Amino acid sequence: MECFGAFIAVGNYFSPKNPDAPFVIEELEVNPFALVDYEMVPLDGLCKFSRPFRPAVPRGIDRIGNLLHPESIGIIGVSASKMNFGRNILNNVVRAGFPKDRITLVSPKADEIDGVACVKDITGIDGVDLFVVAVGAGHVPALIDEIIDNNRARSVLLIPGGLGEKEGTEKRAKAVMEKIHSAHSRDGGSPVFLGGNCLGMISRAGKLDTFFTPDACSPKRMEKAAAPVALVSQSGAFALVRMSGVVAGDPAYNITVGNQVDLTIGDFITWLADADDVGIICIYAEGFQDMDGLHACRGIRRAVENGKEVIVYKAGRTPEGKKATSGHTASVAGDYMVCTSCLSQAGALVTDSLEEFDGLMNLSAYLHEKQITGFRVGALSPAGFETVGVADSLQSRDSCLDLPEFGPETEKVIARLFDHVHLTDIMDIKNPLDLTPAATDPVYTGAIEAMLDDEVIDAVVTSVGSLAPATWDTPAPDDEQGFTTSSKSITNTLPDIIRGSDKPVVVFNDVGQAHEAINNRFRDQGIPVFRSCNQAMSLLARYTAYRFRLAVCRQAENQEND
Repeated sequence: MECFGAFIAVGNYFSPKNPDAPFVIEELEVNPFALVDYEMVPLDGLCKFSRPFRPAVPRGIDRIGNLLHPESIGIIGVSASKMNFGRNILNNVVRAGFPKDRITLVSPKADEIDGVACVKDITGIDGVDLFVVAVGAGHVPALIDEIIDNNRARSVLLIPGGLGEKEGTEKRAKAVMEKIHSAHSRDGGSPVFLGGNCLGMISRAGKLDTFFTPDACSPKRMEKAAAPVALVSQSGAFALVRMSGVVAGDPAYNITVGNQVDLTIGDFITWLADADDVGIICIYAEGFQDMDGLHACRGIRRAVENGKEVIVYKAGRTPEGKKATSGHTASVAGDYMVCTSCLSQAGALVTDSLEEFDGLMNLSAYLHEKQITGFRVGALSPAGFETVGVADSLQSRDSCLDLPEFGPETEKVIARLFDHVHLTDIMDIKNPLDLTPAATDPVYTGAIEAMLDDEVIDAVVTSVGSLAPATWDTPAPDDEQGFTTSSKSITNTLPDIIRGSDKPVVVFNDVGQAHEAINNRFRDQGIPVFRSCNQAMSLLARYTAYRFRLAVCRQAENQEND
C-alpha cells in the first residue's frame, strides 16, 4: 500500500493538472520489484518525462444539446447539380423530419436546393444551433475563424478528413485545434466542434440525421421507436454497420467523433449520462485524447450511478492493432490493459471482441428493464448436442452460471405436459431439459412458463425449435414471410411470455439460414436470437455478472451518501 501510494503521489504531482510541476510524466514503470527483508526493492525501472503543458480548456458540453437537438441548421457544401456528401446530408436531414424552413444552405450559385433556401456565403448564417461543414479540408481553417469570430453557430459538425489522420496534415489540424481551444476560454463560451473526419450523427429525438451516406447504404427504421441506446464511435463505418444490428430499433443517438479536434468521447459519455432517453451507452474507442481517458471514466461512473449500463469495445489491443488505429482517426491508442482496467473499474462492461460487443449491446437493450436476481439458469432444447453445449458453457471469463434441479412443482407441470403428448416414457425431467423432436409447441412454452415460475430459476435459456418435426414454425421460402406457422406456435406465443415475465428469457437458434425468417420475427419484436447455445450462455453470464457488479457499486455509493 505504501508503494502504490507513492506511485499515486508521484503521478499526481508530475501531472498536467499541477501548475507547479516542473515536468510531466509520460510513462513510469518499475519492473521487477524483489522482496528483500520484508521490503520491496526495485531492480529495474523506466521513467519518461515531457515539458509541462496546459490541459485543454474545458469545452462547454452543455452545447452538445444544440448539436443533438438543434432548432436551426446551416449546411455548407451542398451541390446543386449532383449528389455529393453535402446533398446526401441535406436529404437525410429532411427525411429524418427536420423542417426545411429551419435549414439554411450556403451556396454561391443557387437560390434554393431541393426546396431549401440558400445564402451566397457564410455571412448569411447568423447564430444557428448547428452548422454542418461538408467542404474540403483546405477551406476549414478560414471557416472556423469566421464561425468563431462572428458567432455564426453554437455547434459545428466537421465532416472532412485531412485534419490530422493523414501524415502531412498535422500542421493544419494543430492550427484548427489551437483556434478552437483558445476560443473556449473567452467570456460567454464558444461553439463546440464535432469531427473532423466524421461520418456525422443521428439524433432520433432531435429529428436529425447528418450521416453523409445515402439512405440506400444506411437504411433507417424511422417507423420503429428508437431503442434506449446511444452509440458513440470513433469509426463511422462501425456506427453505420452496428446501427441496424440493434434488434430493439435504431439507437436513440448514433454519434461518430472522428478525430476529436474538440468534442471527445468523454464529453459525449458525460452528456449522455444525464439523457432521459438513454439507458445503455455503447462505445467503440480507438484512443483517447490527452486527459480524456480520465474524463471518460468519470462520465462512465456518473452514467452507472444514474442507472445506465455502459458497454465498451477498446480497439488496439495488439501492437498491430495499435498501429492501425493510430493511422485511422488521429487517435492516441494508449496502453490497452491499463485503459480497459480503468474503464472497467469506472463501471463499464469491456468486451473482448466485436462479436461480444454486438451480443452484449443487444442483450443489454433487451434486458435493461428486467430483474437480474442470480446465476441459476433453466434451459431447454430439442437437440442433445445443445443441452450438452449449455452444460459445457456455464463458465465465462468473469462469472459462472448454475443449472439447479427444478423445484417439485416445476417437475409436476413438465410431467403433465409430457404425459399429455405421450412422451413420459421417453423423456427425463432434468435441467437442461432435453426435449425430443416429437415435443409440440405447447410443451416448449409450457415448460418455459413453469421454469419462470420456479423460485430456484433466475433466467431461462431456450432454443426456438431448431426445425423439430412436431413444432409448427416451418420454413417456407416461397411464402411471403418466409415461413408458415399457427397461432399457438412458439413464434407467436413466446414473445408474450417473455414480455409478461420479470425474469430474462434468452433465445438461441443453431440451424443457420433455414430458420432466419423465423428468427427475424422475434427480432422484429425486439427479442435477440443468438447463433448458438454457447453464445447465449456466455453473454448471459457476462451480463449477469455486470448487473450484479453495478448493483453492489450503487449500494456502496448510497451507503456512502447516507
